[in-house]
Amino acid sequence: MKASTSFVSAFVLFGITEILKVSAANCASGPTDMTVTSFGYTPNPLMQNQQACHNAVGTLSVPVVGGAKLALVGRYLGRVVYTDNHDYCTLLALDGLPCPVPTTATSLHSCYLIKPSVPLNITFNMQWIATNANGNMIYCQSFDVKAHTYPFSTTPIHKKYGVMKLLLIFFSILAWFALLIQGQVVFTNCAVGATDMTVTSFSISPYPMCVGKTLCLTASGTLNTNISSGGTLTGLGKYLGRVIYSATFDFCVLSSSNGQECEVMTPNTTTQLTICFALKPDFPIPVIIRFEATNGNGHVIFCQTVSMFGEGEWLGVSQETKKK
Repeated sequence: MKASTSFVSAFVLFGITEILKVSAANCASGPTDMTVTSFGYTPNPLMQNQQACHNAVGTLSVPVVGGAKLALVGRYLGRVVYTDNHDYCTLLALDGLPCPVPTTATSLHSCYLIKPSVPLNITFNMQWIATNANGNMIYCQSFDVKAHTYPFSTTPIHKKYGVMKLLLIFFSILAWFALLIQGQVVFTNCAVGATDMTVTSFSISPYPMCVGKTLCLTASGTLNTNISSGGTLTGLGKYLGRVIYSATFDFCVLSSSNGQECEVMTPNTTTQLTICFALKPDFPIPVIIRFEATNGNGHVIFCQTVSMFGEGEWLGVSQETKKK
């Protein structure tokens, strides 16, 4: 993926329109654990093999607990044409709201991939059905929706976003593109508290990152404790503060593939960790990203984010950086 291609694709990303203007309908046949006052989804139209999100706003009468499920059911002319199922608590946790979700929560936001099997270019009814662990329905909301292949656009983006917002997007991407040409951005430590590795430098290869290809992370520094089995490596991608990409791997499996067995890596003698994995095809560009590795003991080994716009903003393409 060349830098110029990334630059163009970033503009294409903001040109998705053709909004189907409909209102959500309650499809529950009885009482629910949430009284929904508003419900919406993005993007509109839905995009095949791309992330979608929905948000349910209202009042919970009971907490949402572990074991809750989310089902998407699409029907056309009374026939089921699309289904998808998720662990609802997993989706909520990725958006910063882990189960049990208390009754004080008034907004349930979650994101997931729209599968390639979604019917294209027709209007069909989609139901979002959330059920609690005890089998009670949390909510059932439906929309008449459309789905298209990605990218899709019929309306000029300046009409959708307005000139000022478009200029902000333009200069933000221009800054990202400038860093891409320079080949260097700054990773920062995102861990809260002590970590099992004191990282002095962090890098990724290849540069730029290529979707669907192998990406390698190298953390250099001092290992402060043994690395045990059961640890994970998680990559989280965010856009406009929402999680739109997530991938989790077994840390020891990745490290052993590079010749570093977890059981033989010891404190003070291990000075470099290299782990490689493939970016999933649904990795969006541009995206803000964070890499977090956890040990089998539950401690954070390292957490690194790459910053372009300031604190809390992460970028998904870089080469090699050194810790501030």
